[in-house]
Amino acid sequence: LGRGQMIEAFDAGVRGLTTGETKTFDATFPEDYRAENLAGKTVQFTVTVKSVAESRLPEMDDEFVKAFGVDEGGVEGLRKEVRTSMQRELDAKLRNVMKKQVLDELARLHDVQLPHALVHREIHNLKDRLMGQMRAYGAAAQGAMNLPDAPFEKEAGERVKLGLIMNAIIEVNDLKADQEKLDARLMEMAAGYEDPDAFVRYYRSQPEELRQVEMALVED
Repeated sequence: LGRGQMIEAFDAGVRGLTTGETKTFDATFPEDYRAENLAGKTVQFTVTVKSVAESRLPEMDDEFVKAFGVDEGGVEGLRKEVRTSMQRELDAKLRNVMKKQVLDELARLHDVQLPHALVHREIHNLKDRLMGQMRAYGAAAQGAMNLPDAPFEKEAGERVKLGLIMNAIIEVNDLKADQEKLDARLMEMAAGYEDPDAFVRYYRSQPEELRQVEMALVED
């Protein structure tokens, strides 16, 4: 009410009603209303108020702070947590932006003959990822085999090209993941979890997951 989510005439019609009250009133839509079939039209609404409430800012006290899982330091401790989290997200964003710039330039500088088999496999990987995302959002996803290849070919080719270039650079320079940097990256990843040590132990017990982190470090 009053936030412009409904037309002004509707807001005026319901103003002053209490919980459980029903009212019928006419309201005229603006001439420039986005739905042309309603623009300038007068319609009749019958409204029953289910509840009346308003939002308010909570008090910044210890109870508020504890709701965010901060047990020590009070409000200042929460501010520190928020600031640390924002800095962590900023660092990751900057790293990703710089990485994309480097990878784009590597792709520009090199001409690579792309093996058809690798591109075809990457197309299927992209399809599978899309299917997973659709299922995660509750959509009824068909099998990846039913999707055409064409929409995925450009991205698949770019990913294969960069993979070949990166692998060549890694091999020529004999690049390996530094253990100290690996430990630091795991702690950085774990920082946002309630039990960082358990997170690190999990990754160390999963060779494939740990391998992904190591490869990201080598790419960096």
